[in-house]
Amino acid sequence: HLRERLPGRRIVVFDRELGAHASSIPEPENLVLGEIRETASRFIGIDAALVHADIGTGYDDRDAVTSTWLPDLIARLLRVGGIAVSGTPLDHPLLQPLPPPPSVPPDRYFVCRRV
Repeated sequence: HLRERLPGRRIVVFDRELGAHASSIPEPENLVLGEIRETASRFIGIDAALVHADIGTGYDDRDAVTSTWLPDLIARLLRVGGIAVSGTPLDHPLLQPLPPPPSVPPDRYFVCRRV
């Protein structure tokens, strides 16, 4: 649905493995498979307008580890003014927390703007 709403914008998809329906698979140059912590580092400085990182597991101990590296990675991917949406908190000096939409339950998603 992002492609429908943002025609003409480059959308790079990161995933551990390909499991999407054939109609949802992006072009090969916009599909990056592997562990996001390793693969996304090749895109630092891309000046992304939006980063959606729904990689939380629901296990507090695992998500705590993700929270040690994900906020910095997102801050380095986003352009100034870019927006990040994550399933885990994004505590970073360059990421300003924003309120999620009213329809989103508390602590389900975290929204930030790159300052």
